[in-house]
Amino acid sequence: GKHNDLEDVGMDTYHHTFFEMLGNWSFGDYFKKEAIAWAWELITEVWKFPKERLYATVYCPDKAKGDPAEVDREAYDAWAELFSAAGLDPKVHIVHGNKKDNFWMMGDTGPCGPCSELHMDLTPKGDTAGSLVNAGSPLCIEIWNLVFMEFNANPDGTFSPLPAKNVDTGMGFERAASIIQCTKNFTDFSGVISNYETDVFSPIFREIEKLSGKKYCSTLPAAGTQGATEQEKTDVAFRVIADHIRTLSFAVADGIAPGNSDRNYVLRRILRRAVRHGRTLGFREPFFYKLVDVLADTMGDAFPEIRSRREAVRETIRVEEEAFNKTLDAGLAIFEEIIALKNAAKELRAGIADTMRLSEEAEKGGNAALAKIADNMAVAIARYIAKFDKPVNTDLARRIFTRSDTKALYTTAHAVIAAPESADALANFRGTLANFLAVSSELADVFNGEAAFLLYDTYGFPFDLTALMARERGFSTDEKTFAALMAEQRERARAAQKKQIVSLSEIRTKEATLFLGYETLSAEATVLEIVDSKGKLAVVLDRTPCYAEMGGQVGDAGTLAARGRAWKILDTRKSGNVFLHFIEGREPPPVGAKASVSVDEKRRRAIERNHTATHLLHFALHSVVGKDVAQKGSFVSDEKLTFDFNSSALAPEQVSEVERKVNELILADSRISWTEIPYEQAKADARIIQFFGDKYGDVVRVVQVGGNAHALDGYSMELCGGTHARATGELGLFRIVGESAIAAGVRRIEALTGMAAYEHDVGETRLLKKLSEKTKTPVADLPKKFEALAEEKSALEKRLAALRQKELAQLAKTLAASAKDDGAARRVAAVVPAETPNELRELATQLVGLLGENGVVALGAAFGADKVSVVAACAPGAVKAGTQAGKLVSAICAKLGGKGGGKPDFAMGGGKDAAALASVFAAL
Repeated sequence: GKHNDLEDVGMDTYHHTFFEMLGNWSFGDYFKKEAIAWAWELITEVWKFPKERLYATVYCPDKAKGDPAEVDREAYDAWAELFSAAGLDPKVHIVHGNKKDNFWMMGDTGPCGPCSELHMDLTPKGDTAGSLVNAGSPLCIEIWNLVFMEFNANPDGTFSPLPAKNVDTGMGFERAASIIQCTKNFTDFSGVISNYETDVFSPIFREIEKLSGKKYCSTLPAAGTQGATEQEKTDVAFRVIADHIRTLSFAVADGIAPGNSDRNYVLRRILRRAVRHGRTLGFREPFFYKLVDVLADTMGDAFPEIRSRREAVRETIRVEEEAFNKTLDAGLAIFEEIIALKNAAKELRAGIADTMRLSEEAEKGGNAALAKIADNMAVAIARYIAKFDKPVNTDLARRIFTRSDTKALYTTAHAVIAAPESADALANFRGTLANFLAVSSELADVFNGEAAFLLYDTYGFPFDLTALMARERGFSTDEKTFAALMAEQRERARAAQKKQIVSLSEIRTKEATLFLGYETLSAEATVLEIVDSKGKLAVVLDRTPCYAEMGGQVGDAGTLAARGRAWKILDTRKSGNVFLHFIEGREPPPVGAKASVSVDEKRRRAIERNHTATHLLHFALHSVVGKDVAQKGSFVSDEKLTFDFNSSALAPEQVSEVERKVNELILADSRISWTEIPYEQAKADARIIQFFGDKYGDVVRVVQVGGNAHALDGYSMELCGGTHARATGELGLFRIVGESAIAAGVRRIEALTGMAAYEHDVGETRLLKKLSEKTKTPVADLPKKFEALAEEKSALEKRLAALRQKELAQLAKTLAASAKDDGAARRVAAVVPAETPNELRELATQLVGLLGENGVVALGAAFGADKVSVVAACAPGAVKAGTQAGKLVSAICAKLGGKGGGKPDFAMGGGKDAAALASVFAAL
């Protein structure tokens, strides 16, 4: 949808941020008459829309307003012909529209032109005679817009014809579907006709009803309002949330994530608008991400990515929603205080105006009456001043209505009370009242730009969200001041960023990052530094739950949220004792900001399973292969694990036994614990495995599998700083998928755990089933079947080789018979159908033998469009006479875009130009 339609979404039945666009385009192949005829044909003949309910709009410029071009007579005539043929009056069914409604421009300059829209009357009787077209009524909506780009808008405001005229039409699928479904194929126009009443949205509405406990009742707010009743506001929220979850889900599935700039910020605005409307339905905790499932279930066939990336989409939306939720309530509280202040100021202004009027009347009644009015005013002013004591931003409050102005009112009022007879006191009082009214008048009905900026900068409220909330309370919003403050902030941020971002060698943080990730996957932290490492930004925190890559285990990914914004943590690494959290994008959180950090739990758990599996694998290798097996290295990620160890090649039976042993340990569901002990104690305990060459501190961490927790009596105990499962049963399944040599005396096992192992097994099972079906053999008999096939293949290959040898021998004889004898040598030069370079070589050898003492052979063959082989052979007599095979091959290959050479009696070469092969050999 268009970005400038965002505020309309949810307020009516047909605006969306995401919809399926149907249409057709032409770049010079056809123009208005054909486009209009085809639109009419599809709508009326294929989909059977009632012709009498259709109305077309055509462009008619308002010259008084400077509208460009002339009446679109071509479009009018095309529509008139179609309506007339249907027995309908074109004067009724064709409506003229000015530049606002019927002239398409995306910007101030560039291609543009008149457009012609097709509208449908949805009233029960369908008898409005076009009066509702472009009148903003949900009972007459546009279903197709045909844009005819025939002009270019110039920077000077003029319009010039385009050299090539284009057609660009668009029709909303949801609108067409709503009309067909909601009217029961055009038989009943008495019900609600809305895009939101179709099967596109109904599953989402049912899920929202289930989550919120509220019902959708299809009510609509009056035009220009946000809803007068609670049900109207509820239904607006339903429509907003249902629309916005579609936009977010499909965009994220396509690889676009909410962010701080450009299209990413558009998504962030849309998500935050939905979350704020969730408050209307009573949601206080994250809910929006839960709607991804119903969308994936209903739209997965049409858009497979939403189903295959379901978890990634859910997690992206959940993290973003969670980050905004943390500031939403605080921001709403600030908003309410500002609104209360604005309303109080409006009341005060009204009271001041009355006071000025009454003071003039009371002057005739004497000083006592004046004093009474001044006293009342003083009480009202004091009440207003007291509102500043609430926890609203004081500086902001001063900008809304300055406290000094209100104090001046209070002071001059008391001057009248103290000296009612003083003409000067009365004059000062009236002057202060008039001055206050003048100062405050321009802000009376405006939500201040400073307040909007505060909500954006501190609480993450997009401007349009604040403007919408203010409009609901009867205030417009000062966008100009907001934009100016945004520009100032961007400039400050650019300047600060240059100072804040340091290189890897310039890291100033001395304290080691406190790692909390053994016990928790989320934490509150402080941003200490921003580091630029080879063009990628990393955040340094004082504490973190994210594991930094070390000991063969990859670093964690996750999310960092600060000041109402969220960043993806792509990786975590170490520089000395400092953890570097590499984030997406080039706009980091500010140094000093408080941040919420969370680890991608699903990924971490997979890493933990694989890391624990390396310990079980090590133990199993000791049991099956021998105690001399020593670990030489490992790699642990969320996808797989590798384990390097010293050994000769394992027999297949050993690999199977190791795999069986690890799965036995998994089924035992033994507890895993870790204990910190002095390194000297670990060195003295032969049961604890340590890795020579690794550097250890004074205190080390022992990971124990089995035994009593922390008692150092497990069957596997290793010094390890990585993260692990809590029990072996969490690994689920273990599969070895590879065993190979990586160096002399060093082997590598590659393995999978959990769902990755399961998916691997499923894949192999499917393959076996497919092979079984193809060979019509039970799975259990497949080994025998493939042995028999291999023997049969070998026998056939031998027979084929023998036949091929006969063919080559016959070909050699045929070529020998065609040799040219020039007295000095018998020569053969030919392109032959050799199947391999070896065949070409063998054929040349046979052929030169047949030609005798003076034989000279040059053969060529093509193996594809860009690969040529050439061979030459010369008998001893030919060599003595001065002919050399190497020179002959070199000359031929040069003409084929290649090179070659060899000995005087035999040489080979190649080239790339197969197309030239025949002509080159014909010239020899």
